[in-house]
Amino acid sequence: MQEIFRVVDGRMETEFSWTLNHYNMHICEGEILYIQGSPESGLHCLLELFTGERMLQGGQIYLRECRCEPMTKERIREAGIYTITAEADLVKELSVAENLEVIRWVPFPLRFFNRKAIEKKVDGYLEKEGVSLKSDSMLGEADSSGCQCLSILKAKMHDAALIVLDCTRGEYEGKKGEKLCGLIKRLSREGIAFIILSEHFLPLAGMADRVQVMHKGYDLMEWHGMSETLKEDFISLGTIHTGEEKEMRHASLLYGLYDYEWETERGLLAYLKRFYEENPLLWQYVAGMECAPGSYGLDGKLAILPRACPDLHFRTMEISDNIIMAIPRRISHGGKYGWIDRNAKQLITRQFYDIAKVPQEVVSVDELDRAQRRILFFYRFEVAKPKTMFIDCPYIGLGLEETVRVRRYLEGLAKKGIQIVYFSQSMEELQEDCREIIGSYDGKRHQSTGFST
Repeated sequence: MQEIFRVVDGRMETEFSWTLNHYNMHICEGEILYIQGSPESGLHCLLELFTGERMLQGGQIYLRECRCEPMTKERIREAGIYTITAEADLVKELSVAENLEVIRWVPFPLRFFNRKAIEKKVDGYLEKEGVSLKSDSMLGEADSSGCQCLSILKAKMHDAALIVLDCTRGEYEGKKGEKLCGLIKRLSREGIAFIILSEHFLPLAGMADRVQVMHKGYDLMEWHGMSETLKEDFISLGTIHTGEEKEMRHASLLYGLYDYEWETERGLLAYLKRFYEENPLLWQYVAGMECAPGSYGLDGKLAILPRACPDLHFRTMEISDNIIMAIPRRISHGGKYGWIDRNAKQLITRQFYDIAKVPQEVVSVDELDRAQRRILFFYRFEVAKPKTMFIDCPYIGLGLEETVRVRRYLEGLAKKGIQIVYFSQSMEELQEDCREIIGSYDGKRHQSTGFST
């Protein structure tokens, strides 16, 4: 097998904490390489190298066993390196056929466009590749599993020799990750190489030829294949081992919802409605009330918070104004005129600053770090005093230290009497947090498991 890509003693510094320090890595035709590291490990720096956004400041890069300097976007494209990040290479407003054919570079761009001929060609291609999408379907109507497969097939149509999967955003967990395994294995047998970059353990690691751990920009360790013992080590990467943190987890008051089969694009609300319909008594136990799930946001004493929203804030408004968004009626006077009590607003704002450890001089949301912004989102609903909060993946996109801070906050809410239940397709994450995990299969056949150490 010919070597496609190699970095030797790679060094890169950025204005952020992401760096490469004497980093080494190589991959050959048809290989699958799985690389895992924390957000501060240099993983994002490596990703920027593959996309051509940054270049090495030291070390060497070899493409097809030939020295490459510098590694520009043009040379990356010529080498057949294709990076996929959260389907950013696709256009939702176009059809499946248009995403595969119209955007693709062709040697004769002035040729006539024959829609029927192209759709027939694309349908045949998709059927051959085992993808159920139809060429005339709008991409916005497709599920995330189909879009991920389409991204990979689009890379193949671009004659990709190496496909880099950016899995740092939590988009390859659960059933949809499993669906990709067959496609990736088949394409690897055809000679296409894959590099999978992740910040936490993914089942995709099980099919890798080699697995590597990144730490502070170094290629810390590398193994051939993923054994069960090694899998446990990868799962525990970044786990907090202090006595205080262990004691907190063992005494956890959080509840977890786990469903490997659920398609996450359907959303948490749809899952909870299915959960309620299938077993209303179990719903009453989990939710702490009989009322059915109605809508996202605050609905009486029930708060349902979707995955896409935790980092969405009004940046033109001060922190104090962001806080009161969910609770104007609780601190306003004058009925429909909505006059807000100044003292009440100052009090709840001070409480947030104390909880999130925000310096008093900070006023703008942009000045908060990621963990503080995530806590701000949850705090909006805490002050509305719900009885139960359902949260979809509360730690997605956060690093280890940030996750610990948000976890402590959620534990604090539970101690105040708010029932915290969160959904995740990572059993390892749930076991880190929850006293009890409610499992289901596509929203059905529930089973409950206690927290195991």
